[in-house]
Amino acid sequence: MCKLSIIIATYNSAKTIADALKSVCAQTYQNWECIVVDGASTDNTVCIVNDFILMNSQIRCVSKKDNGIYDAFNKGWRMAKGEWIHYLGSDDKLTEDGMERLMKYAEDADLVGGGVYLCRENEVPKPQYTNGIGGCHQGFVIKRSVIEELGGFDEQYRIFADKDLLIRLEQARYKVRNYPIIIAYFYIGGISQNIRSLYSLTKERYRSYQCTGYSKYPLISSAYSYIYAILVFLKHKIIG
Repeated sequence: MCKLSIIIATYNSAKTIADALKSVCAQTYQNWECIVVDGASTDNTVCIVNDFILMNSQIRCVSKKDNGIYDAFNKGWRMAKGEWIHYLGSDDKLTEDGMERLMKYAEDADLVGGGVYLCRENEVPKPQYTNGIGGCHQGFVIKRSVIEELGGFDEQYRIFADKDLLIRLEQARYKVRNYPIIIAYFYIGGISQNIRSLYSLTKERYRSYQCTGYSKYPLISSAYSYIYAILVFLKHKIIG
C-alpha cells in the first residue's frame, strides 16, 4: 500500500480546518500522513491543528509566513514522506472511501484523477470528474517524484500554478489515468470566484500558454475560457 501525503495549506482557517482534518482522519485509506502548511495565521488555526496532532501522530504542522498558496504547496511536497501527494483545501473535505478506491490504481500512472463534489451555498452538491489533466487539484493524486522532476509549482502565478504544473506534466508525457471515483468535497467560493479574480486567472493562463506553448493561439484560448467562466459565474449568481 503506497503512502499518501495529504497537504493542506492554511491561513486563518479556524472556521473550517477542523472539518477538513476530521475527514482526513475518518477516511478508510490508512497509509497516509497529513501535512498542514500554515502561513502564520493570526487566528487559532494552529491551536486547532495541534489538538488534532495530539490525537493522531499522522498529522504534522509547520507555521511560518509564506509567499502565497503555491509557496505552501511547494513546502508541503518537499516535507512529504509519501510516494503520492494530494492537495486538499482547508475548507474542503475528503469522502470516506474515495481515496482508498482511487489509490488501488496508483501503480498504473503518474497522476490518477477521480473527481469531486462541487459544493455551492444553497445548492445540491454536483459531481465533477477529472478529464485528462482537466479538473481541480482536490480531485487527483500525483507522484511526489513527478512534482520534483517538474520543478514544483511556479510561484510567479498566484492562481494558475496548479494548472501550469499539469500542463507541463502532460507535455512531458507522464502517464495520466482517470477513474469515476469521487474523492473530495470542493467548496466553491475561494480565490477564483469573483470577476476580478477571473480576469487575473485569464492573464495567468495566457502567460502560461505562451511560456509552455500549450496553445497554438494562447490569446484566443484564454479569452474563450474567460468568457465561459464569466457565463458560469453569472449563471450561479443570477439563476442560482
